[in-house]
Amino acid sequence: MDVLSPYLELCGFLAAALGFFTWFAGRVQCRGTADGGMSGALAAYEEASPNGRRRWRGRV
Repeated sequence: MDVLSPYLELCGFLAAALGFFTWFAGRVQCRGTADGGMSGALAAYEEASPNGRRRWRGRV
């Protein structure tokens, strides 16, 4: 059992973190604040990248 203890602790921590982020995503989505944050992040990314969104479409 001593050999499995670190792995069980790691799995427990990851499960707790996943649960927290799932709860947090649901909370943000219910309040309607996710849209503004995502559009702001996307606008900042497009402004900072040299080719904008074209980079992800396969064009250079």
